[in-house]
Amino acid sequence: MSYVRVFPLALVLAGVPLPGRHDPYLVVVSRGASLSVRVELAAAEGSPSLRFSRPLGWRVELPLKSFLDTVSGRLEEPIEAVVEVEWEGVEQPPSATLYAAVSLALLEAVAAEGGYTLERGELLEAARSIDEDAGAWYDFVEGLRTAMLEEASLVYRYGEEPLRLGGGSSFTLRLAGEETVGEDVTGLLGGQLLPAVGRLAGLVVVELVGDLREHGWRLEPERWRLYSRLENGLYYMLYGAQPPPEGCKWTPGLQGVYGVCSVESGVGDPVEFTL
Repeated sequence: MSYVRVFPLALVLAGVPLPGRHDPYLVVVSRGASLSVRVELAAAEGSPSLRFSRPLGWRVELPLKSFLDTVSGRLEEPIEAVVEVEWEGVEQPPSATLYAAVSLALLEAVAAEGGYTLERGELLEAARSIDEDAGAWYDFVEGLRTAMLEEASLVYRYGEEPLRLGGGSSFTLRLAGEETVGEDVTGLLGGQLLPAVGRLAGLVVVELVGDLREHGWRLEPERWRLYSRLENGLYYMLYGAQPPPEGCKWTPGLQGVYGVCSVESGVGDPVEFTL
């Protein structure tokens, strides 16, 4: 069986993940960049098998293999899958975006093979459950999946209905790629420290969305610098991420961070997004 799914490129523009907390994220989708995922399924001889037509990097391939292993275990039938991923309008998508898109396509393909069609809520719930069993669940990945399925930019917070923005405006960001992080100290934040940091991270997203709404869904350069500075500081404090180039900010990635930059920075490839 061959199954093809096309998703808009989605990006977590703002929000800092914290263990044990579910704070809001601003997730934006692109007007021009997209991901096309083709899945070929067959019964495997022996263990589950997942192959890729092009390297996606260990950050993506390892959790996807765990995802397929978990699906096979639930079905009590080993699955062999070949995944072909193509993208347009971007040189290299974020690892979290690739994982969100490919895992959705895999799950939809398995369901279609069994003669089922999953509604949006069922698909998200099933993907989350598999992620948890596979040890690869992140709340911001679910936000990416939601934005891809809705094909709309939104404010996402786990456990709540997503807020579609629908501002209708477009803006361009430069995508600067993935970076590794340093020491993760989130496990050392006891007492009131973790809730305080989480509240700050959530307030940054709330204030950012409020600014966008107030200014016709356009972010003024000085406000971009302010929110970038706040979130970059949090990523450095919590995960040891070194400061990005001027005009850039960190966003969450899989086992790392992903850099997005203003057009004026000149860093990375320009991609148009919509609010």
